[in-house]
Amino acid sequence: MYYLENIIMETIKIFISSPSDVKAEREVAKEVIEGLKVEFEEEIAFDVYLYEEHHQTANRGDFQAQIDHDLESSDIAIFIIWSRLGSSMSSYIGPLSGKKGVTGTE
Repeated sequence: MYYLENIIMETIKIFISSPSDVKAEREVAKEVIEGLKVEFEEEIAFDVYLYEEHHQTANRGDFQAQIDHDLESSDIAIFIIWSRLGSSMSSYIGPLSGKKGVTGTE
């Protein structure tokens, strides 16, 4: 929470993830959130986490566990998908397909 002249301001955490084939759409999502920041600047603080702009680190666990943690700590999750579902996770067996090599998004 943030304090603005003795007023408690709620913070909404937004997680956005998208593969490289939807870069233009990702930019639109960022612009919409920037507009919301301006419109609600006195009532709500927006904490935006763009997955593509953050690097995963070895000391936080495996790749998927880090994403899961970031998702669990978010209030809103936005996934922008078109023709790609992200990078293959060759050592991970996916819950949907039951085979190796699925993506983290799947």
